[in-house]
Amino acid sequence: MLTLSITTLFFLLFLFLGNVLQFLNAQAYWMMPIFLLLLWGVSFFYKEANTKSIEGKDFLFTLIITWIFYLCYQLMGFTISKVFFTYYYLVVFLCVELYADSIRFKSLI
Repeated sequence: MLTLSITTLFFLLFLFLGNVLQFLNAQAYWMMPIFLLLLWGVSFFYKEANTKSIEGKDFLFTLIITWIFYLCYQLMGFTISKVFFTYYYLVVFLCVELYADSIRFKSLI
């Protein structure tokens, strides 16, 4: 649970940085609870202990979460640029990797 909250905090900090650098708008903060729920759902796929730092499913989960965010923005009526989508993908990838690696390496101890 602590890892989940720390990862969500990093997600919030990256959203804040994107807002300061004007990559994202203020509506990006609405995605934080959705990210928390999706990350909790992803946690069921990371149970085995291994020493791989990046796996193929990390990219798949990142793409799925980013597309869900994209669809949410489309439903809210906002237009999304390539820079916005790329920054969101980067933020989600870093947070998913942080979360997945903490589960992988914690289970090796």
